[in-house]
Amino acid sequence: MTKAKRSLQEALACYGQAARARLTPFLDEQGFDLAPDRLLLIALKEEGWLELWGRGDGQEEAWRPIRRYRVLAASGGPGPKLKEGDRQVPEGRYPLTFLNPNSAYHLSIRIGYPSTEDLAQAREEGRSDLGGDIMIHGGARSVGCLALGDPAIEELFVLTAAVGLADSEILIVPVDLRQRDAEDPRPWVQQRYDVLREDLGAMPRAVWPKEKDPGPSGLRRKTMKEIEVRKALEAELAELSELEAVSAEARAPVELDQTTQGRLSRMDAMQDQAMALETQRRRQIRRSRIEAALKRLDAEEFGDCVVCGEEIGEKRLEVDLTTPTCVDCAR
Repeated sequence: MTKAKRSLQEALACYGQAARARLTPFLDEQGFDLAPDRLLLIALKEEGWLELWGRGDGQEEAWRPIRRYRVLAASGGPGPKLKEGDRQVPEGRYPLTFLNPNSAYHLSIRIGYPSTEDLAQAREEGRSDLGGDIMIHGGARSVGCLALGDPAIEELFVLTAAVGLADSEILIVPVDLRQRDAEDPRPWVQQRYDVLREDLGAMPRAVWPKEKDPGPSGLRRKTMKEIEVRKALEAELAELSELEAVSAEARAPVELDQTTQGRLSRMDAMQDQAMALETQRRRQIRRSRIEAALKRLDAEEFGDCVVCGEEIGEKRLEVDLTTPTCVDCAR
């Protein structure tokens, strides 16, 4: 049964009151009445934080830190997004362009990637298919987006709606450039980092209360581990392909012409062929398991039992990364 679509106003009516109640103490602390006039998000990829800043409408108004959220999941690593499927979170300054009340991840806010700078650089390098639909969303799984969990996205969703998309932006940086430098051998990337460093340097210094810091996110560590799992699975898949190519001759039909091959030699060849075919059968089974595990990674379901949906024990996965079931369901 298809889930009924809901409107933006319906989503705001559903989550607005509770989200505003949670945000009000943070807004009051910075002197904002209901909502700031301008909104700026700062995503720190390496540190795993999304900072929320606001300011009044006047040119002399300073940015004020409201609160920050732990990024629960984000794929990729340092460096800008270059193409569809590279699993990278973009880097740069982007507008927020759409509030999605019907996200598969509770609620979501679209980031305006690719920017005009991204498009210009892609044309210069002859790149196309840059990807898109980069979101800030709920839940705790993500590929190329920023997952914050449901309560956090409810707050951002409601506040962005109050401020307005036209007055809301996000800065996404590889590391906190206020604290340390990021280096990249590509001149255009380094130039972008220099601009982002200046943007961050113009922000006031924020002291985030420790009680608002939930500490390192185990969910984010799990996501980074899944990146390592993907590399291991893809490496094993490549090795299987090489072995299959090398053993192709051994699996070939045995020549039955006795004038060219003795009886014993023919029997040895047939036995070798049978062994090679059995080995190939096992390799095909293994290939299927690896491909299934990669599909679960793509669907953000890796580590969950395919039968009951519960989490598979870490030690069980360490024995075999392709394990699809928990211990109970495997019995």
